[in-house]
Amino acid sequence: MPCPLLLLMVFNLAPINIGDLKRGFHMLKKILIAVGFFCLFFSPVLILSFVAFTVFHQIILILSIAVLGWVAYYVSDLLSERDRLTREVFFHIYELKKAKETLQSCLATDTQTQAYNERLLDSRLTEECERARRYKRSVSILIVAMDSLAKLTKEYGTNLPEVIIQEVAEFLRENTRSVDIIIRKGEDRFVVILPETQLDPSRIVAERIRYAVDKKVFKIEGQAIKVTVSIGIIQFDSETHRDKEDVLRSLEETLGRARRVGPNQIAALTPSGLAEKGS
Repeated sequence: MPCPLLLLMVFNLAPINIGDLKRGFHMLKKILIAVGFFCLFFSPVLILSFVAFTVFHQIILILSIAVLGWVAYYVSDLLSERDRLTREVFFHIYELKKAKETLQSCLATDTQTQAYNERLLDSRLTEECERARRYKRSVSILIVAMDSLAKLTKEYGTNLPEVIIQEVAEFLRENTRSVDIIIRKGEDRFVVILPETQLDPSRIVAERIRYAVDKKVFKIEGQAIKVTVSIGIIQFDSETHRDKEDVLRSLEETLGRARRVGPNQIAALTPSGLAEKGS
């Protein structure tokens, strides 16, 4: 049988294995590297072979060739192992980076509401206020607090308040932009940072949130339960607010003024003082 026809039959009968091809290419690469190193190391021995006149010198030459061949193969194997280890280290570094990003995301997010948790409040508030101070930009901050949540917990247990908190967080997401920052503060409060927003537009956002929560009816054990929120609003002022502590203090004062008027109220800190807005 002609040789080409025999080869054709062999290739038709034997399926090509990608793994075998990769191992074959890898072995060929190692052989080529070994040959290259052998030629490099063998050059001095080849030059010395011209003066090998006796049998003793020829034996030494043959042994030198064998030793150099082994050294060349060993060096090529070390280089291949180094490349493999480099690829593995790169892969593990990539996996560790992805795991770190996932862990940071989990630590930064409140599992119940999917808002940022309180760990990020100081850093994000400082970051946005410093940006507003440096570039003379506007930033408003809302504090949204649920009214009578402790009373509901006492009467109905923890399940209903958890549902209410999740619903309020959803209302916050629906009525804010993707660039706005929602952070849960404590059990019953959220801080909402509105970059590039002055006081009047932030009032509109607060009113949308208040209205969305107010019209929602929760039902438990056949009873309809209404929930309301009180909201305090401030606009960052670089002269009044020196740091995040001043901002948080102003937020708490504004929220306290809103609650003193009654539940379901909005209060805003203006340059002329506090202004309240009812339900």
